[in-house]
Amino acid sequence: MREIEYGRFSDSAGTYAVASSAAPNTIRVYAVSAGDRSILCTISGVQGSPMASWGTTWLHCAPEWYDAVQERALDTYWGAVAGGGTPN
Repeated sequence: MREIEYGRFSDSAGTYAVASSAAPNTIRVYAVSAGDRSILCTISGVQGSPMASWGTTWLHCAPEWYDAVQERALDTYWGAVAGGGTPN
């Protein structure tokens, strides 16, 4: 399966890419820096009850940050799908 990038968003900590996953009803969020990517989280249940699983590098962050990133990632995904993108 070819990965689809649905879009990007930024906050004060960095820039993030929202992409498809091989698993159905799931997206991946990557931290992007100088062209490199590292997995931030995987969000399953995007079409029902979303649940993020965070990469170990990010386990020190504040709970509010997790909520904000998950919300922005889902907004990016749904914006792309509503705009004619391909859902996974």
